[in-house]
Amino acid sequence: MADKKHYELIKEGPTQWNEWRHKNPGVNPDLSCSDLQDYDLTDVNFSKTDLKEANLFGVNLTRAKLKNADLRSVNIYEAILDYSDLSGADFTKADGITAEQLQKALTDDDTKLPEYLRFEQKQGWLGRVLRFLGK
Repeated sequence: MADKKHYELIKEGPTQWNEWRHKNPGVNPDLSCSDLQDYDLTDVNFSKTDLKEANLFGVNLTRAKLKNADLRSVNIYEAILDYSDLSGADFTKADGITAEQLQKALTDDDTKLPEYLRFEQKQGWLGRVLRFLGK
């Protein structure tokens, strides 16, 4: 279950959240099971954040930092992941993540995807970087 303080803070928006993250670099936030449906979280820093089983339906995560985030069993249908850093993120058993979403995001060999999307990781780092850059 999400830490109540972390959940209240993210509801204030990405600017306040990122300021708090900057001041508290040793904290790995817990937003597990949170309902963030349709939030605009552009540029949010969710690196090393526990988002396990969160509802991210329709969330705008453009340019978000999700490096090493725990996104297992998350609902991520219709979320916008354009230019997001998903390096090392764990999407095991995630619902709704698509190849189209991944084409606009940065992944690496440590990004854990649902079984049906594992082929995306086999395209090599250069293809992922070029997609990330919009080339």
